[in-house]
Amino acid sequence: DGGAVASFTCGTVDIGDRFRIISRRKDMTVNIGGTADIYVDGDMRISENGGRKDYTECLVNMDGGTENANRINIFDDEAENGSIAIVNLSGGLMIARERFEIPNRGDGSATVSITGGVMQLGDIVLNDADSVIDVNGPLGDHGDGVIILDGNKSATIGGYVSEGTITGAGSSWGV
Repeated sequence: DGGAVASFTCGTVDIGDRFRIISRRKDMTVNIGGTADIYVDGDMRISENGGRKDYTECLVNMDGGTENANRINIFDDEAENGSIAIVNLSGGLMIARERFEIPNRGDGSATVSITGGVMQLGDIVLNDADSVIDVNGPLGDHGDGVIILDGNKSATIGGYVSEGTITGAGSSWGV
């Protein structure tokens, strides 16, 4: 019995308090592209309750459109059974108006790969040493993904780079 797939390719989706992608028992895939416009008043929660019953994978692919939430959290609740969350941003605009966060909750891990598009964040909090955000560009032929942060967060980003939680083209040298 496989997991679920949800695809958004056009139109507008206006979500109230939470857009929850729950992967408690089954793998989940969410695809966002085309001209889709997803607006969330509150949180977008990726892999909420990840692996609560068994190992699960939660995959979010974005190659176009706009996703706009107050906060984006990966593993907002406890991650168990070594579950993983993967976000692939290859196009479009992903916005976390207040904060993008990967907390240290359980034994799951997250990988965010930005090969195109823009991730626009009010703030960023990366507390899970097993997780990484890899910006595969704009160096060389790796891609042209971009993270834009509100305010001067250079000390915060520098700390994440030295910890290896933010990399560029798979290495701290690429940032």
